[in-house]
Amino acid sequence: MRNITPDTEGRISDLSMLTADGKLARDIAGNTAEIRRVDIRRDSQQIASADVAGIVRLFKADDGAPQGFICAHAGEITGLVYA
Repeated sequence: MRNITPDTEGRISDLSMLTADGKLARDIAGNTAEIRRVDIRRDSQQIASADVAGIVRLFKADDGAPQGFICAHAGEITGLVYA
């Protein structure tokens, strides 16, 4: 389960993983810009976040460890979906 937490100005730049009962399991660090989209791979093994800087960041779903990033666009990403 996932949660996206806005900062004090309403921007979202941090991800948190929650347990089924809504308790914090872990924070996912690595995003440096405001997040626009988040998706979880169908097999639930990976999380992707897309930000306003045009970067897609990949994280292991079980522990939140960074797996890499893709500089996808010169500007903001407005859509993200695993195929």
